[in-house]
Amino acid sequence: MRDLQNMLMVNHPFARIYHHGHQILQNHNAEADYEIALRLIPGTNRGVYNLPSNNEYAFILPGTGNAEPRDIVLRLRGGLLERISDLNPAYATLQYPLLLPFGTLEWHPELQLVETERQRERRFNNRRRNIAQREEAGLEGEEVERDRKLTLSVYTTYRIHFRQNDFNILLRGGQLFCRYVVDMYASIDQQRLMWIKRNQARFRAARLNHLEDANMNDPDILDANDIGQRVFLPSSYTGGPRNMAQNYQDSMAIARFYSKVDLFLTMTTNPKWPEIERELLPGQTAYDRPELVVRVFQLKKQALLDRIIKDKIYGEVDAYVYTIELQKRGLPHMHLLLFLKNGYKLTTPEAVDSCISAQWPDREQNPLLFDTVLEHMVHGPCGAANPNAPCMVNGKCSKRFPQEFNEETTMGENGYARMARPDNGVAFEVCGIWVDNRWIVAHPRALCAEFDCHINLECAISLASVRYSFKYLHKGPDRGSAEVSQDNEVKTYIDGRYISATDAVWRIFHFPIHEQHPPVVRLQIHLPGEQNVVYRDDQEINEVLAANANKRTTLTAFFEANADNGPAGD
Repeated sequence: MRDLQNMLMVNHPFARIYHHGHQILQNHNAEADYEIALRLIPGTNRGVYNLPSNNEYAFILPGTGNAEPRDIVLRLRGGLLERISDLNPAYATLQYPLLLPFGTLEWHPELQLVETERQRERRFNNRRRNIAQREEAGLEGEEVERDRKLTLSVYTTYRIHFRQNDFNILLRGGQLFCRYVVDMYASIDQQRLMWIKRNQARFRAARLNHLEDANMNDPDILDANDIGQRVFLPSSYTGGPRNMAQNYQDSMAIARFYSKVDLFLTMTTNPKWPEIERELLPGQTAYDRPELVVRVFQLKKQALLDRIIKDKIYGEVDAYVYTIELQKRGLPHMHLLLFLKNGYKLTTPEAVDSCISAQWPDREQNPLLFDTVLEHMVHGPCGAANPNAPCMVNGKCSKRFPQEFNEETTMGENGYARMARPDNGVAFEVCGIWVDNRWIVAHPRALCAEFDCHINLECAISLASVRYSFKYLHKGPDRGSAEVSQDNEVKTYIDGRYISATDAVWRIFHFPIHEQHPPVVRLQIHLPGEQNVVYRDDQEINEVLAANANKRTTLTAFFEANADNGPAGD
């Protein structure tokens, strides 16, 4: 600890400034309440681009009511701890001095994004196309080209990326690096939520006919701020309650159209994948590199989807829906629902056995598959052999293991096929316990041998399985604690939310957490004039009512498109 402290005092400029700040306070009246504030002013010669100097100290007397934002504050006595703003370029270097021992100033809101030649050319072509479209539509005014700010999300993605011949100390931080990425994502998410919270008062929502009635009954009332209600967490916010509800309804629409789910697959990350282990630095484990685990899983997930969708290993696929779940244990996994075309559905025990197995493979003929099943597809053991297993609830296994022996596959009554688990005397030792076919999780032989990870595949043979499948598909974010009866949706979403390191990195990289095919068009089902209208609080009611966009909805557009189809379109 003494060596670390000496290293920081020699190399970290803020350590010397804080020490000097303490000496300044000691030279003043110890009975008074003095504060020293260190300001970093973007856009000046001091501040962001250079390290702070002594001239940037400022004394703030108690009770002066100074409204300027304070960055880093030292107190001699009295008062509470001050929070350092995450918009401050010194935030990360003060929060993580061992990861940034030279006092490197990090992201701040004024940073600009520097484009490559290809990006600049693409943006120029897009702008030229937009201008042509505006001229064709007869729109007046020129398109305003805004400065491209460098967002914290893009900056963090750059900082945590591995580069050859570049010593990135962040990637060597171990669990401190995990804390860093969680902190950065919390700042990213907080900025998004704070924008919504601060700007939601600018927008209101009301039914169109309510605005018409208000305008008709009292035309002198022109202030639209007196009508309607505020809009809180929008559906465009990924992971929010409206976003999850809409994804769920879209998925259910696909399930209703294609009658039922055929296959339900769960794929979990293997931290021992060679693609992960060969990139680890000396002394590291996969849990020290969440950004590496997330990137490899994203590639593996896409490769598995290509094997199923493009290579058609289970036949033609009509539709699919998947959701990525990142639990507290830290390993991302995917829940995938597959809807097969007619002619490829698994309707017989023989068809099920050709795709799914729930027994030990032959060790000599399939050594890769055997190793994967031994490592990833054995449940537990639990029960009397291990009463403290995580799956144990009230003395019983919540996953219903061990299963009963079954000589051949049968089409079960609970919505899933009852897999063959013959009592053939085949058993192998796992964790000091002999395990037979009753403990093997149903798995796809080909995919397990290829991807070497936990892949559970179930054949859903009835509509009763849909409820169970969709329960896993849309559970929402993990929480460390829960709070009920909150009126503020933003606050409800934040309270008790649990963010793991892999969850943070997944969202920083903007990887999708939900995907479905085919796309679903959401129709606003409403009576005439009953559609919701969103408008600014400074607009006049006449202006809102005159906008054609408020009168045309997806439902009216659907009827107009199908008007020529006769009764079927109606």
